[in-house]
Amino acid sequence: MNRKETVVTAARPNPNIVYSIQLLRGLAAMLVLVRHTAKFAYPGHAFPVGQAGVDIFFAISGIVIYLTSRKLSWHVFVRRRLARIVPLYWLATTLALLAVLAAGGTGVTHGTATVLNTVGSFLFIPTFDGDGRPFPLIVAGWTLNFEMYFYAICAMVLATPLRSHFTRFVSAIIVAGVMLGCVLFCGNGDQPGWAPLYLLLPITLEFVGGMLLAHAWTRGVRTPLWLNLSLVVAAIGWLALAPSSEPYTPFRPIGWGIPALAIVWAAFASEERIPFARFRFGLLLGDSSYALYLIHPIALAAWVVVLRKLPVKLPSSLAAVLAIVGCVVAGILVHLIVEKWLVRIASRLLGLRRPPSPACMESTETAR
Repeated sequence: MNRKETVVTAARPNPNIVYSIQLLRGLAAMLVLVRHTAKFAYPGHAFPVGQAGVDIFFAISGIVIYLTSRKLSWHVFVRRRLARIVPLYWLATTLALLAVLAAGGTGVTHGTATVLNTVGSFLFIPTFDGDGRPFPLIVAGWTLNFEMYFYAICAMVLATPLRSHFTRFVSAIIVAGVMLGCVLFCGNGDQPGWAPLYLLLPITLEFVGGMLLAHAWTRGVRTPLWLNLSLVVAAIGWLALAPSSEPYTPFRPIGWGIPALAIVWAAFASEERIPFARFRFGLLLGDSSYALYLIHPIALAAWVVVLRKLPVKLPSSLAAVLAIVGCVVAGILVHLIVEKWLVRIASRLLGLRRPPSPACMESTETAR
């Protein structure tokens, strides 16, 4: 065994797992969690860089779909995505709806809910809430609407002869949608009157960016470690200097998407040379990232209620740290106890031989 083979084996004990991507999932979820915690603890100083966690998630989504799904039949692809995404999201949305009803129609973290907003939340369709804001019952769920849009385009391509050029045609459709969105947005003051049009925003280009990174990676493209480290440093500087980017800002891919893609590539291209598999807690956090992402708004809202009832007022920094730790523990427990169980049940109901795993970049044969 030569030196290169030894390094690859040591860095990737399981060749079906891309460990760098798992760690990035955990990082992305933590960035979003810290961002939202800061909004509660330090109003007006809310760690805006944390928003880049979403852009990292979108890039990772493009990578995962390229590595695991571009050769699946369209119906297997759809069933796998539904089993992986829908059960926990519906559970979290149901909990949010119950909280809204208990509060007399006021959302857990925003505005007021409507019937249309509730239905759209469960169906992953952007709708306006009672205050005219384009967010589902769980505000963080706005990203899931974009995920499902991306999956719908992928499924459509897989269902046609265009599947032999999957990446090319998925990218073309998304780019065409963005171009149409630019025309519609410019003619409507950057605020569409029909909420689903938000899906045509340029942020969807980050999925394309992720697929292109995976395309290059599978063809053996790698960059040296010194360049990867330089990319991370430059990306952090870019994010620190970039203007705040709200969820539906048209120029978000420039301010947040480009540095997010740089961070993702830096880790991805170092997969065989850095033993990411040794970071066990980080990998567990990556496995739990979806649960943490969905559950943390509910956990934070509950923590605010607890703080108000405490006989003493905790310092903001201590309250924030306790909230972050509590959300991480809750996310891991929900992943291990609830999410895995729900995914197994959904996979069985949908006729999948194996439940989809967040950790495994499975071949098309084992994925069926």
